[in-house]
Amino acid sequence: MKAGIFVLGVFLAACSSGSKADICQCLDAGKTFNELNQKVLDQSISPREYKDLKRAKSTKDSLCQPFKNMSGDQMRELQQECSDNSL
Repeated sequence: MKAGIFVLGVFLAACSSGSKADICQCLDAGKTFNELNQKVLDQSISPREYKDLKRAKSTKDSLCQPFKNMSGDQMRELQQECSDNSL
C-alpha cells in the first residue's frame, strides 16, 4: 500500500514538473497538425503531404497524451502562459 502511494506521488510529481513546457509543445504540435489538416480540406494533397499529416498527428497525439483529461479552464490557463512566454 505504501509503495503504491509512493509510486503515485512520484508519477504525479513527474507529470506536473514539466507541464508548462510540455503543454506548449503540445499546442505547437496541434497547430502544425491543424494547418496541414486544413490543407486537406481546401485541396487535394500529395502522398508526401499525407505522410507529413500522419506524422504530425502522431506527434500531436504523443505530446498531448498527458493533457488529454485536463479541464478546459486549466488548459486555457496553460495556453495563455505559453502565449505570454512567446512574446
